[in-house]
Amino acid sequence: MRVHFRKSVWIGSQWIKLLGVTLLAICLIGTALHPSTADEINLDVIIEHVESTLVDDHVPGAAVAIVIDRKIVLARGFGKNGDGTTVTAQTAFRLGSISKAFTALTVLGLVEAGTISLDQPAAELVPGFGTEAQKAWQTVTLRHLLTHTSGMPARTPSASQNASLAEHIAALADVRPETNPGEQYLYSGANYLVVAHVLEAVTGQSYASLLERTVLTPLGVQQKEPSTPGHQYWFLWPRTAESSPAPGRLATASLSASVRDMANFLLFQSGDGSWNGETILNSESMSVMHTGTAQGDGFQYGFGWRESEIAGVRAVHHGGILPNYRSKMVLLPELNAGVVVLTNVSSLLPFSIRPTSHRLADEIASYLAGGRLSTPHFSFRTWLLIYWSGLGLILLHQIVTLVRIFAGRDSAKRPAIAAATDAVIVAAILFALPILIGLTWREIMFQTPDLALWLGAMSVLGLLAAALRFNRLRK
Repeated sequence: MRVHFRKSVWIGSQWIKLLGVTLLAICLIGTALHPSTADEINLDVIIEHVESTLVDDHVPGAAVAIVIDRKIVLARGFGKNGDGTTVTAQTAFRLGSISKAFTALTVLGLVEAGTISLDQPAAELVPGFGTEAQKAWQTVTLRHLLTHTSGMPARTPSASQNASLAEHIAALADVRPETNPGEQYLYSGANYLVVAHVLEAVTGQSYASLLERTVLTPLGVQQKEPSTPGHQYWFLWPRTAESSPAPGRLATASLSASVRDMANFLLFQSGDGSWNGETILNSESMSVMHTGTAQGDGFQYGFGWRESEIAGVRAVHHGGILPNYRSKMVLLPELNAGVVVLTNVSSLLPFSIRPTSHRLADEIASYLAGGRLSTPHFSFRTWLLIYWSGLGLILLHQIVTLVRIFAGRDSAKRPAIAAATDAVIVAAILFALPILIGLTWREIMFQTPDLALWLGAMSVLGLLAAALRFNRLRK
């Protein structure tokens, strides 16, 4: 009995020792990746983290910039472009909704110049508001539009990819607000299209030239189209995919820039509104732009920026999502630091999992704020594998069911109900799903062709099963 007891005690002590060593190792790792001041930032650790994340997530190419204490401490590319060339700090990426921060800056510059007012109804600034739908927008102001509190629905009609701003505005002619102005935050890219339309009406200039003159040229940001294609995930693997410039959506999603230019943009945004001796915006307007006033999900929305916290530190940030590119920028005003991550691959799946660009930007920002530079248990690609495995099993089940029906061994106890269920599922895929995810079938096929293929196969198999079951019932 004593021997057994001593053996149990010895085994227990070994487990405690093992646990202690493990905890010590974790602490040592945590110490190595846990800076307490900006001087302790280890760029080599960040670069290694970025490289390993890109490999794990199967991201072909990316670019990262970090600014600290009014200096660019990192601006470099990783991986490959769509044509196989190396990504550099000068490689152009489409920015997606990061474009909204540039639009907000343009607006506030005109407000300071006395050209427009944030609280003047937009309809007073734009001639031709005459339809019943347009009359519903009479009290909407630029402030409402910039903060996504105009009542504009999240999903709105859109013109073609290459359409002009005027054509996009025309597509919104019959859209009515879902809420009263200022009542609720509803994120909609169409708000910033209307902002650009108002700016054109007031200044008599195209939005593109206005943006170039007031923001891009003073900050030295070059608006240039990517010379190589981006990528879309085809199930689990990225493949090159061309995308058109979308000139009419410049104010909301289609601005392009290199990570070097974005580093300069972050430097400006972390300052007092001056750049190279020229005042672009006063410090009060800079503060207003970054201060959230509209309550979103875990953040407050300002003018082209979201405000929340990362690692207990105030963070001002915005991301961008396009069919072939993703991006995110984060400012940490209290630490005078910021980071931007641009990637040349995108996917709408999985909907609830943060893409690599967003996760990396938040992880690096957390590290800059004194947090631990850690990786999640599952990479983005692992989540894709889980999603597609589940969808694949559903499709396999449909195939097996169809084979059994053909062989006269239908396992359904009530074929009529099973057939009706198949028909309802197909109807839901064809009609309810686009409404649920906020995309038209044209957009689904363009942005996620792999999902469109899977949904098409599932619909065909479901219709075949329903038709065979109904046919057998008739006999």
